[in-house]
Amino acid sequence: MLYRRVLLGLGAAGVGTTSYFLDKSPLTGKRRLILWGENVDIYIGQITSENLHTQYKERILYESSIEHQLVKYLSHSIVQEIPIKRDWNVTVIDDPSVNAFVTPDGSIFVFKGLLDIVDSIDELGFILAHECSHVYLRHSANQLSTRGILSVIVMLFQLWLFGDIYNTSMAENLLIILPMSRKCELEADKYALILESKLGLRLEGASSMMSKLKKYELRTELLSTHPLSDHRVKEIIATTMKLKDETTPHDYEVLRLKIAVATKLFEKYEKIRNKR
Repeated sequence: MLYRRVLLGLGAAGVGTTSYFLDKSPLTGKRRLILWGENVDIYIGQITSENLHTQYKERILYESSIEHQLVKYLSHSIVQEIPIKRDWNVTVIDDPSVNAFVTPDGSIFVFKGLLDIVDSIDELGFILAHECSHVYLRHSANQLSTRGILSVIVMLFQLWLFGDIYNTSMAENLLIILPMSRKCELEADKYALILESKLGLRLEGASSMMSKLKKYELRTELLSTHPLSDHRVKEIIATTMKLKDETTPHDYEVLRLKIAVATKLFEKYEKIRNKR
């Protein structure tokens, strides 16, 4: 009986401590759990980035390559619109994987397989803006914090109820972790569109890019970290319509000057790619 009281006290203390670490999302204004400051985000990102550079060191393209220059200039324009400080840097990997991501310290990784399927600067801009949005919205910190606290709460509950610990990771993933991940993806889509609208990137590029990525996704959303493309496209279209109501065609043309260099580089890359 005593150990149950102890466990109950620990659980109550955990809930109280958790409430102290509720952080407000800069996109939704809602509270979410984050157990550490941005300095820890950066530290985790630096370790991850170093490991990735070691893993792909034989396949990293030179900074003088057209692929690196394209991603560098377009990313630079995007991160200028993000109100956080990071040592943003770019790595392009000569690998057929259709993938891109940004570690929490601001290290941008793009695989050549992704560059090979984009047909416009707008499609590429959406992907880069989406991945950078995860950093700004601190999604990895939120998910890691939630996973850690959840594991402790479930463990204490099992000890209190059964006197033993059982593996419930599958249920935790299905009921909490994966739905949270899908929610974060939709948030990153929304903020990416906001970033695109500030640069004059055509928002239709987001929908066309998602249509291309559809072939690479799981058939069921339940087991995926990402919402199905059809679901994402619906949300993208709704956000696009709202943003278009707030911006005139003339505004887009003026804003597009911010990505003039990246646009020229994309045109050059496209010509080179078509000759291969």
